[in-house]
Amino acid sequence: MFDITNAPEPIKADAAVTPGLAMAFKNQEESDFAELYILDQIGEDWMSDGITAQDVVAFLKSNQDRDIRVVINSPGGSVYDGLTMYNALKTHAGEVRVEIVGQAYSAASFVAMAGDHIAIHQAADIGIHQAHVVYAGNANGMRAIASYLETIDEHLVDIYEARTGQARDVIASQMEGEDKGVLGTLMSATEAKELGYVDEIIENKKKKKQYAGADQTAKTAKKRIAATHAIELAKLRSKKRLTN
Repeated sequence: MFDITNAPEPIKADAAVTPGLAMAFKNQEESDFAELYILDQIGEDWMSDGITAQDVVAFLKSNQDRDIRVVINSPGGSVYDGLTMYNALKTHAGEVRVEIVGQAYSAASFVAMAGDHIAIHQAADIGIHQAHVVYAGNANGMRAIASYLETIDEHLVDIYEARTGQARDVIASQMEGEDKGVLGTLMSATEAKELGYVDEIIENKKKKKQYAGADQTAKTAKKRIAATHAIELAKLRSKKRLTN
């Protein structure tokens, strides 16, 4: 694996991505696909942290003829950075495979929907909700903002509907959630697959092997205890016969 954040400046320039980006790709000689890591918030904050739409578009441009594997662990962020990422991935010429390794919340959840195939780890989640904004202004401004947010919500319903095949009103209800739009709906891997948000659940196979080993150890221990108990019981019986 080649990590762009540790690359010399000329390589970073050739790759057309910015230093410090939580992204990486495999060397073209090593693999037929490029790996895009989205392991930060969507969009740049005031400290210049986060992954922007420009970063992702530049990455796709430098790998335009290749299949892409997108690895996501992100709390979300800017809706328009997210929409631009979604559109760029959705129209990418190569196959796009998404793997959710931790959280895909908010904007990260609909970026994930761009995958031709979407997989989620068993211990990972997807979270969807209505669009939020921070605004200060008068009543007219508030009404305009409400209309603006409803338009964004329609975009999001379009994306989730195209992926899941669920009815629009059902998706809108999921985005609103039981708390009336404060947090929306958080889905486990199993729930996300049942609802059509993902195609595959990646199981923790190592954990299963450990459990299998633990189960065998427990069986061996039970046999050992039973054997010890039988020996002690035989001693007691023998002692009883001698004393009688």
